[in-house]
Formats: sequence, C-alpha cells, structure tokens
Amino acid sequence: MNTIRVPTVQHAERGSVLLVSLLMITLFSLVGGTFLILSNTEGRIATNQEKGAQALYVTESGAHVAYREFAATNFRGRTHEWDGTMATGSVLVPTVFDGPLVVDDANDNGLADERNDGWLVWEWNPGDPDFLSLTDTGLPETFRFSIRPVSAAWDEDEYVIDVIGRVGKFQRRIQVQGYTEPAFSFALYANGDLSEFVRGVDQDIFGKVHANGNLYLRPAGTTLSVDSPAMTCTGQMIRNTDAWGRDLTSGNTVRIKNRSGNWVEMVNGPTGTAMDSRHADWTNDDPSDGIDGALELWEGVVKDRALGAVRVDPPPVETMEPGGWYDSKAAIRIRAGDTQVDQGGNDISAWLADAVTETSFYNKAMDMDVTVQEIDVGRLAESGQWPPNGLIYSEVPVRLVNAAELQDDLTVVTNHSVYTKGDFNSVNKRAAAIISSGRIWHLSDAWSDDPVLTHGHKSTRQATDGTTVINAALVDGIPVVNEANWADLDDDGVIDDPTAGTAWANNDQLLEAWGSSRTLQKRGSIVHLQFADMADNVHNSGIGTHEIGWSKHNEYIPPHRDYGYDPALAGFAGQPPFAPLVSRLYLWQEITP
Repeated sequence: MNTIRVPTVQHAERGSVLLVSLLMITLFSLVGGTFLILSNTEGRIATNQEKGAQALYVTESGAHVAYREFAATNFRGRTHEWDGTMATGSVLVPTVFDGPLVVDDANDNGLADERNDGWLVWEWNPGDPDFLSLTDTGLPETFRFSIRPVSAAWDEDEYVIDVIGRVGKFQRRIQVQGYTEPAFSFALYANGDLSEFVRGVDQDIFGKVHANGNLYLRPAGTTLSVDSPAMTCTGQMIRNTDAWGRDLTSGNTVRIKNRSGNWVEMVNGPTGTAMDSRHADWTNDDPSDGIDGALELWEGVVKDRALGAVRVDPPPVETMEPGGWYDSKAAIRIRAGDTQVDQGGNDISAWLADAVTETSFYNKAMDMDVTVQEIDVGRLAESGQWPPNGLIYSEVPVRLVNAAELQDDLTVVTNHSVYTKGDFNSVNKRAAAIISSGRIWHLSDAWSDDPVLTHGHKSTRQATDGTTVINAALVDGIPVVNEANWADLDDDGVIDDPTAGTAWANNDQLLEAWGSSRTLQKRGSIVHLQFADMADNVHNSGIGTHEIGWSKHNEYIPPHRDYGYDPALAGFAGQPPFAPLVSRLYLWQEITP
C-alpha cells in the first residue's frame, strides 16, 4: 500500500529559504557583474579623459610654437594661401623652435603620419629620446599646424592658425585667429611699461598710443596734451608717479581728447584722488548715477586692462638677430671685420668702397669706446649699390652720416645701437625706418670724434645751431629703466643708489649741449620693443655680444624737442620697406569634430 507523504510546514519553509537563497545569489552575481562593468567603463572613461587632456596640451603647445614661428617672420610668413593651397610666396621657414619642424610637402619626409598637405609637423615616437616627449606617456605624440591669410588681398591683415595635436589615437584641434597692423601705425608703442610722458616741457601727442604694461602720465610741472583715437595699456594708467617710482609733481596738467573732440582733463592728486586706474570710479560706466568713469569721460578712447584693452604682440628679438628674418631679407648685409655682402653672401666691400667704413669714438654717457660701421648714405647712392629692396642689415653698430637725402625708401636694421649724425631724410622725404635692438643716438652735424671733445665736459660738445631733422620711424630695444643709477641690479626691489651718478631717469640718447635755441625735430613713430639685455656691470666692461651698456651719465643739455607722428604711416601703403608688424589675437577656440 503506497503511502502519500504530506509536506510539513518545516519542509515548506526550507524550500522557500533555498529558493530565496538561489535568487539572492543570482541577484548578487548580476549586481557584482554590473559594478565590475561600470568600474571598468569608468576606468576607461577616466583614461580616455586623461589622454584627451594630454592631446589638448600637445595641441596648445603646437599653437604656441606656430604663433612664435609666425612672429619670427615679422608676422608675414605662411604655410598656405587663403584658399588652402600650399604657399608660394612668403613661405614660413622655421627658425625658433628647438625641436625639428618638418614641412609635410609632396616629398617623402620620413614622418610617421605623412599627409603631403603642406602643414608643418613635429613628432615624437617611441624610441626617440625621452626628454623630447611632451607627455611621458610612451605613446606617439604629434602636432601639426598651418598658417594662412583669410583673403588674397595684398593688404590682408587677418590670419588663421590651425593646429591639430595627437597623443596615441586621441586627437584635438585648435584654431587661432588674429590680425596684424604696422607697428608704425602707433605714434608711441611699448612692449612693456611706457613712461615717455615725464618731460619738463609741454608735449603734444597725436596718434595711437599703446603699452603692454603700465602707462605713466606724470609730466614735470608742464602740460601733456594727447589727441589720440586710442590710448590703451594692458596694465594700469598711473597719473601720479612714473616708472622709477618718483612721486607726483604739482602744477602739471594732462588732458586727453574724447571721441567727441573735447579736451577732458585727467585729474591729478594722490592715489585714490587722481583719475586713473587706481580711482574707485575708474571702471564706473553707469550713465544714470551722475558719476563719470573713464569710459564716460573719454568715450572709449582711454582703456586699460580693466576696461578691455588687449595685448599687442611685437615681432620677437630673433627677427633682428644674425640669421634672422631681417638678415635673410637684406640686400646689403654688414658683417664684423669691415665686410659687406649681398643677399647671396657675395663680398661687395670693394664695390661699396668708402660708402661703408669702420670708425671708433668715445661715448661718455656709457663710459666706453664704441666701434661702428659708418654708412655714408650719399656715397652709397653714388656708388650705384643702393639696396634694390631698400633694406640694410648690420650685425655690428652703425652710424648714418650724409643722410639728409635718400635715393629711395630705406630701412636700416641692426642688433646693436645706431647713431645718426646730422639730418636724416630731411630733403625730399622718403618712407624710412631705423630699427635697433639697442639704442638710437642722435648727433648733430657739429659732432666730432676728437677724443679731447668726447672725453671732455658736455659744454665743449656744442650741437649745430638751428634745427636737426629726423624723418624716420624709430624702433629701439632698451627697457624703460636703462640708466645704471636708476636700476635695481641686486634685485632687492629698491633702486640701488639714485644719487650715485648724474644719469637722469628717462634720458634721451644725446651726447651734446643743445639748449632751447637748438631744436631736434622728429617726425615718424617711436616703438620701444624693450628686449635689450642690459649689462649688469655698471662700469660697462666685458659686455657680451647681446648686451647693451647702461647709460651712466647725463652727457647732454636738452634741445627744444619737436617730436610728432607722421600720418603717412597710418596705413599699409605708406610704410618703409619691411616695416615691423604687430599682432592682436581675437579668437582662440577648440574645434570639435
């Protein structure tokens, strides 16, 4: 007889527990697997983000390299034409970046990523020296860039820089856009602080003014009048001190025309009272509150960094060094050892004859003898060897004499100081520029190299009566503080000893007794690039190749200064040969696929 076993309550509970346990084990397995998948996914996402960020860093590095190389061609080089075809004129030749930049042209260039598109390329691949890697990931790295104008117009001033960077398989892209303009479109430009407006005579300034730093406005008991479409700086406007820390003087006036053509005074006084960048109301632009800030007072003419002024980049010092852009373009190249060559490197010293000679004289302001290549500009024209493209480059100091009349437009460039003697370009005025990475000194026709006079008191060196005329755009390299007695050579934040000598802060580069009966008239543009390497030895001994001697003494009596902007320089058409350009960036953006 079969027996039917009826499950008890205890057996039923055991079955339920087993079933629930199996379900829980399955659920936990699923959850654990999900967490493992999520963990792996998040790890991959983090890794991808890290590599993507590294690719962006490489791309940004490439953008900086591209901009620097572009600047080293005086912002004129390009890899492509406006329509994307490979450049045929003004081709960019890399000169600045220490790592190798390869043109990915139609030839086999040995690149791991060969595209034959004309872009400039830098690569690092496993097996290359580790110190050259930008990311230390061990993955292949590369950036490539192109530079092109936005149109085919001869005076096109806008440009586009495209940069693609890659780390392994991760790629990012940046586009930089900006525009150029002639440096000489500014009446006064400084690649740093600007403290020109501290003279002891009235000054009238016409034209644009810009400083990549502070702009000091503290005339010495006189009136400064500025009629400018744009007076800007990327630091602060400072009304009551100068770049040497000298406090305000009473009885001076600064007035600036607003956009409506009305003169508006920049109020003087102590910090907080003077209407400058340190005044509480400087940035106020609420037309309804009855308080006038800078934007309301001058209607947008006057702007500092807080009001939106942006940096204006100059070409770098490399453009002026031997082997740089100017040297490579010059039709006459003056070398050390009293040698002159043409653009192809052929010795033309005999052809130039006595149009270029070597001479020495004593510069008492710097307590040193100087040796210069003296260019007799009149004899240069008579020799039939006038530079056909209007550009002379010298790797040694230069003095320009007999230069009242130029045969044609002319630009003279040197990575040392330049001296002018007598009038320059005063007859049948041409487009002309003098570009120096040091100082530009002006001597009158009465100057003599006689050691008795050059070593004697400044009163024995009387400048020519009447007016000495300089018609040229002028570029120098000296910083704001270029007098040893006003320098902080021990870097303790304090001027070493301003009473130690007789040098003036804001010296003119003069060596004669002028006096108010004698006038120095300059028409053009003044550009201070401020990249000179000043010699730390104040006695000016042992100065290196790229150092400029400190000015140590006041060795002149000031002339009547008649300095003015030449409006012919306001556009591209009136520029001297190979005029320097400056650049403003207005867009820096990442391009997403």
